[in-house]
Amino acid sequence: MEIENLIKPKIHIVPVGYEYDRIVIPLKEMEAKSVWLISQKGEEKKKTTFCKAVEEWTIKNKIEKFNKYCEINDLYDCMKVFREIVEKEKDKEIYINLSTGTKIEAIAGMIISMMYKEKDIFVIPYYVIPKYYAKSGQKTPKTFKKNMPKGVYPESYGIKKIFRVPRYKVKEPNIDLIKALKIIEEKGGEISKKDFLTILSRKKIINIKPGHEPPKRSRSADHVSMRRKITEPLEEWGFIKKITKKNKIIKLTDEGKSMAKIYKIKD
Repeated sequence: MEIENLIKPKIHIVPVGYEYDRIVIPLKEMEAKSVWLISQKGEEKKKTTFCKAVEEWTIKNKIEKFNKYCEINDLYDCMKVFREIVEKEKDKEIYINLSTGTKIEAIAGMIISMMYKEKDIFVIPYYVIPKYYAKSGQKTPKTFKKNMPKGVYPESYGIKKIFRVPRYKVKEPNIDLIKALKIIEEKGGEISKKDFLTILSRKKIINIKPGHEPPKRSRSADHVSMRRKITEPLEEWGFIKKITKKNKIIKLTDEGKSMAKIYKIKD
């Protein structure tokens, strides 16, 4: 079996679908210290046969295990969960298995790894190529099937190769834009310019002139500051609908609503 230049990891993030060897063999070969198992929301109390089998394997092999749940076919929900784990474990080496869940989970894992490329956080995606696919017409040796836990019939058997997936730069909104996005989300997806300016000032995202009743000129300057620093960039990202002079309400777009789901902001 070939393993391409992978630094020994500490933390793995692994979606649990209908694979077994592609989950447990990399954990063993890459000497994982702990693993986050990602499953479908609703499976908290009634875990799948695959999840139970992997958990039993982690106990047997003394690998610390954590569980996390998301809508496995919702890109933004997957990204939110992956990001929460990365933020929690950011002082450690993190590896994301892209080969064991849904295509959406794989895309989410790849995007999250790229979002952290420019940050001082070690997040590396990897892919596992199996030796045999169950439905490929390939004859799978009986020994592979025999070594499976009871009731586990995976989509593939054995491991041919584990390789590191290259990452590219992905631009992420700055922290002030993310905070502004969350403010609009918390207000139900829309907010007046006046209220938005007040909250941005209170949270020190932008600085406005002091005083309860500033003169008209100062108030106008504050709105210009808000537009240049916050609303125009949000428009450029496609997170809020186009704002006109007559329009006094700021509204999130569908993409803005989805992006806001990913982030948790502490005041």
